[in-house]
Amino acid sequence: MKYKFLFEYIHKWFRVNNGYIRNDYITKIILSIWSNTIKVLSWVRRVWKSYILKQTIDHLIKEKNININNIFYIHLEDERLNNISINQLREIWEEYKSYYYKSWVIYAFFDEIQNISSWEKFIRNLQETFEDNIQIFITWSNSNLLSSELSTVLTWRYIKFEIYPFSFSDYLWLKNIVLSEFDSRKYELFEDYIKYGSLPEVIKINDNEIKTNYLKSLTESIIFKDIVQRYNIKKTQFLESLLIYIYKTTCSNLSINSIVKYLKQEYKTLDYETVNSYIDNITNTFLINNLPSIADKTKHILKWKNKFYAIDTWIRNIYSNNFDIEKILETFVFIELKRQWYEVQNIEWDNFEIDFIAKKDNDIKLIQVSYTLTSQSTFEREINALKKSNLSYEKIILTMDKINNNIDWIKIINIVDFILNENFK
Repeated sequence: MKYKFLFEYIHKWFRVNNGYIRNDYITKIILSIWSNTIKVLSWVRRVWKSYILKQTIDHLIKEKNININNIFYIHLEDERLNNISINQLREIWEEYKSYYYKSWVIYAFFDEIQNISSWEKFIRNLQETFEDNIQIFITWSNSNLLSSELSTVLTWRYIKFEIYPFSFSDYLWLKNIVLSEFDSRKYELFEDYIKYGSLPEVIKINDNEIKTNYLKSLTESIIFKDIVQRYNIKKTQFLESLLIYIYKTTCSNLSINSIVKYLKQEYKTLDYETVNSYIDNITNTFLINNLPSIADKTKHILKWKNKFYAIDTWIRNIYSNNFDIEKILETFVFIELKRQWYEVQNIEWDNFEIDFIAKKDNDIKLIQVSYTLTSQSTFEREINALKKSNLSYEKIILTMDKINNNIDWIKIINIVDFILNENFK
């Protein structure tokens, strides 16, 4: 067999320890198997999408007793498949069917599928040929295929899983740290976590200077491959300035007017279309999250007034070049809510604002984030915003203050205790 080395890989791989199991993703992916949809895993680089794909295979074999011969796996960035073509992929598939597949459902995994031209035709053909007898899983790097393009290239139904960086609990596991409820180390560990972010490779590095250098190199790589190269950006210096401004002003409501006004100090001929286009490019590649603000029932949805959040705290810290703890904590809470599958919005009335309204099924929370409530004015601002909302949902203030209290049905919770609480997940 010409491609025997590919098929032997999966036979060897599932017998070894596959690292940290991200059960929050594995569980949802497994539950989606019984629907006739293509499963798509996406998000920014270095979040271990491939590991989750392999762990899904491992689960199918060990927990669901799926015959290994019914599993097809190929990593399309395998150096042994140099510049693989669509015809070569078809050849590999036919060899798999001839020598391994006998009957029942095929579980087909295509890792980094975007590396092959016209891959979508091949995937659609598999789906149409096998119908209910195939389950297809794909991953891609966002530099080659974006969420907005999925509906175009995949006319078949699909389910998308956005794979976020590691949670604080994941961070502790990788460092082999077990914390008791009253272990004071959790606060110092949490500060390290939000300063350097939650990418697996960084968590395993112990030297802070090496961490910083790695993150700077990764940032440059993402910017070049996912924006400059993809969109053929010529104004790279302007792109850099725009990114710095957005990351410095994360967690603040921005309008296109305010961005243009600021940047025109340096770029006199700047126009709205250029700024809007560049922001679209940045958001499409997952480098920032765009959180629209909503008004109360008497107002329309605010037009082009949004909060931007970084994909992780590390990229915000590198670009802004400052450790603004208030903004870092708010960024962290936003990411954590998204990681826990909440739909998130920001609410703004005339004279107050609620950082997040988080919805997941029937679970709805109003959340304020404040580093400390020791100042009376800060305490009153956060409490009054929740009181004035007149919304009968769970109301929470998250803070780094080492207190947990209830005031007028509003919960004040230490942010570290909150995220480590199993009831939140």
